[in-house]
Amino acid sequence: MNRIKSILSLVRRQLELPRYRHLVKLLAVAALAGVTALLFWLPDAQSRLDRRATEVAGDLREIQEVLAEIERLKPRALPSRIAGATLQEAVTASLASGGPSLSISLVDADHVRVQGKGGFNAAMRWLGDAQQSHRLGVTSMTASRQGGAIAIDMTLSSGRE
Repeated sequence: MNRIKSILSLVRRQLELPRYRHLVKLLAVAALAGVTALLFWLPDAQSRLDRRATEVAGDLREIQEVLAEIERLKPRALPSRIAGATLQEAVTASLASGGPSLSISLVDADHVRVQGKGGFNAAMRWLGDAQQSHRLGVTSMTASRQGGAIAIDMTLSSGRE
C-alpha cells in the first residue's frame, strides 16, 4: 500500500509543476472530444450496418433462388452426343423445321460447318435451339452484315469444347 501511495504522490507532485499545470485540462478536453465524436459516429455506424445487412439479405435471397434453380434443373438429362452423318442430318433437319436458309457441310466426325445468309435474330434463335436439343457447341463463328441480312459462317461441334 505504501508503494501505491508513493507513486500517487509522485504523480501529484509532477502535475503541480508549472510545465504540467494545463495537462489535466487538455486531457479532459481530449476525453470530452472523444466522447462527443463517438456519440455522433455511433448512430451513423448503426444505420450503415443496417443498410449493409439489408443488402446482404437481398444477395442471400438471390443466391438461394439460383441454388433452387440449379436443384430444379439437375434431374434433366443432357441429350446424347451425336457424330458423323447423324450430326449432319440432325442439323439439316433442325434447319428444315423453320430455321434460316443455311447450307450444312460435314467437316469431320465431330464438326459441322454452317454457311449462308439470313436474319440475325432467326439465326441466333436457331443456334440456341440447336445447342439445347442437339448438345452443339460453337467452335468458330463469323457474321458480317450484307444489306438487310447477315452472312454467317460457323463451325459447330457435337461436344462442348
